[in-house]
Amino acid sequence: MKLTVENFQIHQKPKTVEIPEGETTYLEGDSDIGKSALMRAMRWLCENKPDGVSFVTFKQPRGTTSVVTLEVDGRSVTRERGKSKNLYKLDDETFEAFGRSVPEPIAKFLNLSPYAFQCQGDVPFLIGATPTEAAKILSDACGLGVIDTAVQFVRQKKTLVDAEIRKSEILLESAQGRLATATEQLPLADALETAAGLGDEATRIDDRVCALEDAIVSEPSGEVLDTEHVKDCAALAHLAAEGIETLTARALNLRRALQNEPAGVLFDISAVFPIADALHEIVPALAGMHDRAAQIRQSLANEPTGALHDVSAAKPLAVAAGIRWGEVEELHAHAVALNRAIQNEPVGEIRDVSRVLSAVARARATIEERAILSEMCHKMRHAVYGEPQGDLMSTTELEQQRAQIKVCPTCGRELL
Repeated sequence: MKLTVENFQIHQKPKTVEIPEGETTYLEGDSDIGKSALMRAMRWLCENKPDGVSFVTFKQPRGTTSVVTLEVDGRSVTRERGKSKNLYKLDDETFEAFGRSVPEPIAKFLNLSPYAFQCQGDVPFLIGATPTEAAKILSDACGLGVIDTAVQFVRQKKTLVDAEIRKSEILLESAQGRLATATEQLPLADALETAAGLGDEATRIDDRVCALEDAIVSEPSGEVLDTEHVKDCAALAHLAAEGIETLTARALNLRRALQNEPAGVLFDISAVFPIADALHEIVPALAGMHDRAAQIRQSLANEPTGALHDVSAAKPLAVAAGIRWGEVEELHAHAVALNRAIQNEPVGEIRDVSRVLSAVARARATIEERAILSEMCHKMRHAVYGEPQGDLMSTTELEQQRAQIKVCPTCGRELL
C-alpha cells in the first residue's frame, strides 16, 4: 500500500509513504515536519473530513488543489480539492457532487469502520465514550448490532400493525352504527319507493290531462258537414289541374314556335338535296386544290434555281383555277344556306333553282380542271426538286489523283 500527498498543509511537493501490508507502521521525526498532516490526509481521503479548503498549502497560485492518492491491491483512490475543483477518483472513474459523504463505490472498496482512525487530540477509545456509545461499539464488534436492528424493525412493524388494527376497529364501529340506522329506516324506504311510483303515475296523468285540455281548446267550432262526396270532386280537381299544366306547357311551346316561324314566300327545294350532298363531297377536294394552286403561285413567284422549264401554259390554268375557286366558295356559301333551309324546311311556294344546277355543272368542270392542275403540279415539283443544285465542276483531276492511289491508306488493301 502506498500513500502520496501533494499541496496538503505542509507537504507542498509530492510526498510518498510506503505502508507494508500486515505490519505496524509508525512515523517518527522532529516536530512540524508533517507527520500528523499525513494522518489527516489519509483520514480526509477515507472519510471526506474535514470540509472546506483550509488544508490546501498556503500561498500557492490560484487554482492549486490538494491531491491525496492511496494505492492498494493494484487499484488507486484519489481525492482532489480546490476552490474550483472537488472530486474523487477510483482508477479512471471520476465522482463529483457527492456532498459530505464518500462515494459508495469508494467506501465499498476501502471497507473501513467508523472507528478506523484515532488521531491526536481525540478522547481515548472506549474509555472516553459514554456507556451507551461504548455498548454500541462492543455490540457492533461482536455482531450484536444485527439483533438490535431486528428488534427495532419488529417494533416499527408492531406499531404500524397496531395502528391498522385500531383504524379497522373504528371503521367497524362506524359501519355497525350505519347498519343499525338503516335497519330502523327500512320501512320508511319502502314507503318512499311506493310514493315515488305513485309520483310517476301522477305525472303521466297530468300529461294526459294537459293533452286533453289542448285538444279541447283546439277543437273546431261550427256546423258539422258530411264531406264524403267532396273526396271524388277533389280527385277530379287534381286530375284537371295536371291536365291544365300539360296544356299550358304545350300552348307555351306552340306560341314560341309561332314566334320563330319564318316569314316570306315558301319554296319547294326538295330537288336541291342531291346537289347539296354532291357539294359537300366536292368542298374538301376543292380546298386541297386551292392549297395546291397557292403553292404553284408561290413557286412561280419565287424564281427556282437550276435548269429552266417552260411553265407558261400553267399560268392561265392557275388563273382559271383561282376564278373557279371563287365560284366554289360562292357555291359553298349557297350550300350552307341550303342546308340551313333544309333543316328548317318550310312549306309553301316552289322556287326555280335551275341556276344552282348550272353552278353544280361548273363545279364539276372545275374538279376535272383541278385533276389536270394537280398532275401538272406533281410533274413540275418532280422536275424542280430533281434538278441538281450548285456550280458545275470538272472531276478529271480527281480521277487522275484516284488513279495514282493503289493501296487504301486505312485498311491497307489494294484498290481496284
